[in-house]
Amino acid sequence: MPFLQTPSPQRLGDHPPVILVGMHRSGTSLLCRLLDGLGVHMGADQGRINAESLHFRAINERALRAAGARWNDPGPLLDALRDPAFAAGRARDFRAHMLSGWGGLRYWGWPLWWRLRRGGSPPVWSWKDPRTSLTLAIWLDVFPQAQVVHIIRNGIDVAISLHRRQLAQARRWRTHPDHRDPRGREFRFCFDLWEAYQAHLLTFRETIPAAQYTEIRYETLLREPEATLRHVLDRIGAPVDEARLAAAIATINTGRLDNRTYAAAYQDAIPELAENSLMRALGYPEG
Repeated sequence: MPFLQTPSPQRLGDHPPVILVGMHRSGTSLLCRLLDGLGVHMGADQGRINAESLHFRAINERALRAAGARWNDPGPLLDALRDPAFAAGRARDFRAHMLSGWGGLRYWGWPLWWRLRRGGSPPVWSWKDPRTSLTLAIWLDVFPQAQVVHIIRNGIDVAISLHRRQLAQARRWRTHPDHRDPRGREFRFCFDLWEAYQAHLLTFRETIPAAQYTEIRYETLLREPEATLRHVLDRIGAPVDEARLAAAIATINTGRLDNRTYAAAYQDAIPELAENSLMRALGYPEG
């Protein structure tokens, strides 16, 4: 569809994206909504519940399917990406589909898409889809100059949140395929999934240039939102609008820092998980 071609990755070389990564239930939705309110283009196609860009989610899922993987079974994709031929093929697929067709139009939104069609420059742009945590190597092949923002949350809190969501989904009369895996109803499986995502993402600490990699904590974002958001905006080269910043901070629910009510149901499992080596390496539990 030539008419629907938006700027190619080559044209966007001077305007690479901000790649937002983090495990499911780690605060990626919160950070996406905050950045969106601060003027970063997070996609005109965001899903109503999780703020995921439907277009970029579909692209990430193409890679997962090609490897026989799913978001909750990432191993086959991570193994496949060790094969240079597979990785190169996925990068070609990403370049071919990420900015074209109806999906690209929906992501940019009509006014911005038309401006880009006429040769205009994009704003600071990004998207939210936790599957990007698994496909990050492919995106960095497409955009080697991209800024990466990695949000980390206490693995026990992530597992509690994910487990509660999976149980709630299981009670629905029509369960989405993403939530049909019965392992998701096991608390330990949810924690192990956090560990797999987190261990994978931490390998990029050593491979992404320091100037392109920003790591923040969910807990710090809630405790110190202004300082954290100013830091992120400075790192990604986005301007600070003081009125927008104040409005964004006002939307943050700091009560989410206290997870004791939900954690009470998991007290038998928590002591062992708190001693997990990755949890300790990341400084959790805090305090």
